[in-house]
Amino acid sequence: HGETEGDAADENLYYAFRCSLYVPPVDRALEIGNDYMAKYPSGQYFDPLTLAMGQIYASRQDWPEVIRHFSETLRINPDHQDAAECIFLLSYAYFMQEQFDDCAKWLRHMMSKYPDNPRTEDGTYWLGMALTFSKKYDEAALEFDTLLEKYPDTIYREDSSYRRGVCDYGVSDYANAEVRFNKFVAEFPESKLIGETYMMLADIAAYFGGDRLREACQLFQRAMDDQNLNVELYNYCAFRCGE
Repeated sequence: HGETEGDAADENLYYAFRCSLYVPPVDRALEIGNDYMAKYPSGQYFDPLTLAMGQIYASRQDWPEVIRHFSETLRINPDHQDAAECIFLLSYAYFMQEQFDDCAKWLRHMMSKYPDNPRTEDGTYWLGMALTFSKKYDEAALEFDTLLEKYPDTIYREDSSYRRGVCDYGVSDYANAEVRFNKFVAEFPESKLIGETYMMLADIAAYFGGDRLREACQLFQRAMDDQNLNVELYNYCAFRCGE
C-alpha cells in the first residue's frame, strides 16, 4: 500500500510540474521539477520531466544551467530514455560557453552510443564546429566530409561547405582551400557567408602574390560590398586592400 501511495505522490508532483508550465512564470515549474528530482530520482516520470526542464533552460539560453542540469540528470540516470537529446543539448551548451573540448567529448560519446539517433546529423556538424574553433582542422575536416557525404541534403550543407574550406586554409593547404571557396561561391552566391568567402579568397590570392595582388584587392573589395560582413572583417579587408 505504501508503494502505491509513493507512485501516486510521484505522479501528482509530475502533473503539478506539467500544469505549472502553462502558468507564468515558468520558474515555479522548475522549482517543482527540482523537487521531483530530489524526491524521486528513480521515479517513473524522471526522464520526461528532466528533458522538459533542460529544454526550458536552453530556451532561455542559460547555458551554465543547461550544463549543470543535464550533467546531474545523466549522473542520476545514464540510461535516460532521451539520453541522446540530453547529451546533445549538454554539448551545445558547452559549445556556447566556448568549452570546445567538453563539447567534442560529449558529442563523440553520443554518436558512439546512439549512432542511429537523428541527432547524429546535428552532432556531426557541431563536432566539426567545436574542432574548428579548437583549431584541430584535420579532425574537423573529417567531420564535415562525413556530414556532407552521409547527409547530402543536410540543413548544414551550406555552412559545412564553407567550413571545409576554412579547414584547408587552417592547415595552409591554400590551393585546395581556393578550390573549395570558389566552388562555394558558385553553389551559394546568395549566402550570408559570401563576403567572408571573398575575403578568404583574397587572402589566398595575396599569399600567392605577384600578378595576383591586383586580384586580391578586387576580392577584398567584393567582400566589403557584402552587407553581411561585420565591421571587424570589413576593416580587415580595407586594411589589406591598402597594403
